[in-house]
Amino acid sequence: MNIHSPSNGLPDGPSPLGAGGSPADPGMRSSNRRAFTLLELMGTLVVITFLLLALVPALFREGERLARSAETKTLRAIADGLLDYVQTARRVPGTNTVVADVARQLGWLPQAVSTTARGQARAFLVDPAFRVGSPAAAPPFVQGTNGSVLPVRPRMMVVSTLSMPLPTNITVGAASSTNLFEQLWSSAEGVSPDGWAGGGNWEDYLIQRINLEALFIPLVLNNNSATMGRYSVDGTNTHVALPSNPFGAYFLVGTALGLHDSAGGLQARLIIQDTPQVTNSAPSFISQSYVFEKGVWRGKIFMTTDGQKHNGVDLQSAYEIFMSGPANVYKVGSVTQSTVTQKMYDFMSNYVVWANAGFPGGGKAAVTASQQAMASQVSTYCNKKASAN
Repeated sequence: MNIHSPSNGLPDGPSPLGAGGSPADPGMRSSNRRAFTLLELMGTLVVITFLLLALVPALFREGERLARSAETKTLRAIADGLLDYVQTARRVPGTNTVVADVARQLGWLPQAVSTTARGQARAFLVDPAFRVGSPAAAPPFVQGTNGSVLPVRPRMMVVSTLSMPLPTNITVGAASSTNLFEQLWSSAEGVSPDGWAGGGNWEDYLIQRINLEALFIPLVLNNNSATMGRYSVDGTNTHVALPSNPFGAYFLVGTALGLHDSAGGLQARLIIQDTPQVTNSAPSFISQSYVFEKGVWRGKIFMTTDGQKHNGVDLQSAYEIFMSGPANVYKVGSVTQSTVTQKMYDFMSNYVVWANAGFPGGGKAAVTASQQAMASQVSTYCNKKASAN
């Protein structure tokens, strides 16, 4: 028997290492592969964790941006719903019914109007100085045949927040003070108003301001007949005589105005439309004027078809219509309706004096000067490109 003693001192048998020094045992190779895969997975998880930590602030900001954008659109829809309701219902709601009124107008559930998508309550605020109607009072206001005086500070707003509840001093209803309302109305987005003591995170606040002024249009009715003309609003059978002559009031855009004869017979039905007068400052509106003359309602005092000359009554009525319109918002060179008519009077007076004197050459200078002054006043008054004082 030959006994072979390996030079390396290891027992006979297959080598535990394969070619190239690799483990020959398959089980050992599998164990090593599993260990490498686990280390690789742990490293990947660490990288993902760091990426998530870096992305979380950006994802949060994007979520807040989307929430703010959605809430802003909702507030605008609520404001549009309120404006539509005022025009269609001929009513300015009080804060105790505004949520239900707007929801009905929009076809929403009341909760969708009163609460944000994140469950925070919205607040409807009314300017404490808001006065409307005839006689003027705080809302609610329901339009009748007397219309309204020029509304005073007809402002409302909706306040909401993205996260924390609104401060306790911002609740549904008339603002607790004029100062509080002005602070909210004048505040810049995301910036706490000067002198604000209500707390809260102003980066979360959203404010939708609603000004109702443009919904009220001036109307002037004159009577130039032996019998008093009558009128009605919104197609009702209630027609009334002019409360005064001339009668002037403010009515909501879209109001159906009925013009009746002295016995109540309907002669015309018109829709009161907004007719903005372009200005360089705050917008104003041209009064819609009608006159009851010789038993017929007309758009102008001299809308006749017989070609007759107009008398002093015609001029007086035209003067009343001119003077009852809105004041000249330009006021260039202090030109107003009164100064225009005064210059016209001066020109006519000087002309009469000159004519009674037989048109002497020496009297023409005064007439020419007054004529030029009148033309300058009229031209300045009608200049739509002038700058407001």
